Amino acid sequence: MEEQKKTKKPRFTEKEIDAIVDNVKENSVMLFSKFSDIVSNTRKKEAWKKVQNAVNAVSFTSRTTEEIKKKWDDIKRGTKKKATSITNERKKTGGGVPSFIALSKMEEDVVAVVGGRKSIWYLNWL
Repeated sequence: MEEQKKTKKPRFTEKEIDAIVDNVKENSVMLFSKFSDIVSNTRKKEAWKKVQNAVNAVSFTSRTTEEIKKKWDDIKRGTKKKATSITNERKKTGGGVPSFIALSKMEEDVVAVVGGRKSIWYLNWL
């Protein structure tokens, strides 16, 4: 059996990342809800397929649903880490020059989708 070499795809562009965040935010209820009469695995797969189609519409490279889910997890993880560091920085006491870290509009959208206690505190602080 002959093995095919995997070619490395180019990095996600800013347009692709924006498309991921916008479409995940738009479909977040369906994507992240628990199983119920309304939400099934089939409907979740259809929602991810919508996200995939939107990303591929602005992309030069064809992306799979698994690649898009992985990129969403990476975006989410990085944003949560940054939001936590902002929270920790604001809780510090003492002198010195305060360091100011701000979230971009895209990161604020991710925080709004992900939620969580620290991220909700951050959004309320704004």
